[in-house]
Amino acid sequence: MTLRRSRLIVAAAMLAAATCASCASPSTPSTSPPSSPGADATTAPAPATTASDDCRVDHDIAAPDRDTVTGSIRVLGAASLTGAFGALADAFERAQPRAHVETSFGASSGLVAQLGAGDGADVLATADTTTMNRAVADHSVTAPATFTCNSMAIITAKGNPLHITGLASLARSDVRFVLCAAEVPCGRLGREVLARVGVRARPVGSEADVKAVVAKVGLGEVDAGIAYVTDGRAAGDTLTTIPIPAAQNVTTAYPIAVATHAGNPATARAFIAFVRSTQGRKILDDHGFTG
Repeated sequence: MTLRRSRLIVAAAMLAAATCASCASPSTPSTSPPSSPGADATTAPAPATTASDDCRVDHDIAAPDRDTVTGSIRVLGAASLTGAFGALADAFERAQPRAHVETSFGASSGLVAQLGAGDGADVLATADTTTMNRAVADHSVTAPATFTCNSMAIITAKGNPLHITGLASLARSDVRFVLCAAEVPCGRLGREVLARVGVRARPVGSEADVKAVVAKVGLGEVDAGIAYVTDGRAAGDTLTTIPIPAAQNVTTAYPIAVATHAGNPATARAFIAFVRSTQGRKILDDHGFTG
């Protein structure tokens, strides 16, 4: 009887232990964000996801055969594409001597409105998918595809005289900085990177597009601005670029599409294929785009 009672006590203890283990919370990885590498961080950084847009680019697009495309097209491109699309248009025309590309650049939101009002362009390329989706909703374009990506950086006067070291520096009382207007992609993204690290910095101005931000800084009218990485690269040594750490940064996808009422849809499709080809990718890479 004593042996049986002992066995019952042991069994009960084992059952209690098992029950307790099943009640315990399962072990899960910590969801606390990693420490920010930025020296200026004043709050804990946001989780280290870095994609505002889905930035998956198809690299397997074949460029059209040489000298098979004819006629002119008009391309509307985000202001940040000015240098890259100028080079792409030149390269496309060399590959297709009977084709001609006219380019026009500005804020993505303005380009969508322009196209919707009957601009008559053949191709639209914007700096984010949100803006392109408006063109899709307006039936202004068909079948947009992501062709490259970009992210944000701080730009300052040459030599960084105020020693700006990161996003939190923009909240200093001695720093005057500008953003793009909130309704354009670079403005939305600039505000997003500030919000990600909890920096409450108020810009002294909101500019029409990213080129206007670069111009303000370059002319010495302000001390800094938030622009695209590619714009800092395009400025060369005329300005200083302060990288934004990946855990604080955002990525934006650039979509391109044929306009619904394109006057030359065949050449428009050929240009888009060239932009997305290996040769086009190389030109975009050379201008600092990624993806």
